[in-house]
Amino acid sequence: MIKENIWVPRKLRVKDAIHQWRKRKECFGEMVQTDGSIHDWLEGRGPKMVLMGYFDDATGIPFARFYSQENTYAAMDSFKRYIEKYNIPASIYFDRNSIYKTTRKPNLNEQLKGEI
Repeated sequence: MIKENIWVPRKLRVKDAIHQWRKRKECFGEMVQTDGSIHDWLEGRGPKMVLMGYFDDATGIPFARFYSQENTYAAMDSFKRYIEKYNIPASIYFDRNSIYKTTRKPNLNEQLKGEI
């Protein structure tokens, strides 16, 4: 695969300037990383579910809950439960999924009010 340029070993890959490694936070609660992952978690014994996961950046301590889909309810409910257990983190890092932001163009009233 290497000879046919189908696969490039990690040590030979060009570093992507957009995704640079950063130093982990020093203390618990400084930053929480979150993501939802849809998967057949029950291995065919039930429906596919979304695992909403939260991971403390400094310690890696996980927090997770299952939901039927990755939507605003799942994001807000799981975050509320995270806060109830660990308090409000100083910052949160999440992916660019549209449940966290609007993907539509603002209408004229919203533009004039600066709402979006």
